[in-house]
Amino acid sequence: MKTLFPRLMKGIALAIALAGCGRDEPPEIPEFRIPAKVALVDSTVPEVVPDPSASAVPTPTPMPKAEPTKGPSPAAKTKAPETAPPTPTPEPVAGPSIVGTWQVTEMSHRGQSHPMPAGMQMTFTFGQDGSLTMSTSGGQMPQAITQQGTYTLSGNQLTVTMQNQTKTGACTFEGNDKLTLEVDEAKMVMARM
Repeated sequence: MKTLFPRLMKGIALAIALAGCGRDEPPEIPEFRIPAKVALVDSTVPEVVPDPSASAVPTPTPMPKAEPTKGPSPAAKTKAPETAPPTPTPEPVAGPSIVGTWQVTEMSHRGQSHPMPAGMQMTFTFGQDGSLTMSTSGGQMPQAITQQGTYTLSGNQLTVTMQNQTKTGACTFEGNDKLTLEVDEAKMVMARM
């Protein structure tokens, strides 16, 4: 074991010396010098050298023809831009709908408030088919009263026909849950149920 280590060290030193890694001085590197400027010559145009035996008027040398390139032309390589699929037309945003059941929360006539009697409830149910049901119940009423009719809504104008009477008035939405009806001099504020 004692003799193996010195031999190993001598072998490593020999390998370093052979590889050139054990130098005391750096290797010689030639000094870099900037090359002289080289004039560029267009190699596609042949140089015309006058022939002393030829006439005084030189004959033009024909230009070499460009060889056709193989494959598609550069213009053919560019693809036509793909047309984007048509953007879908957004559905019109539907405004609030009167369809549904509404409970009267406030009433007034000629600007004076007329609160509902204690315990009484009045509702209007507007059907998709133009039907209208008005129900009044509770309070001092012995039984509920229900009346049927029809309605049409055009813009903010509501026309109601009930018990052979037709009335038209303004219909105003506040969001989709509050509705104000103004017919003649009466005003009803309703909340969606």
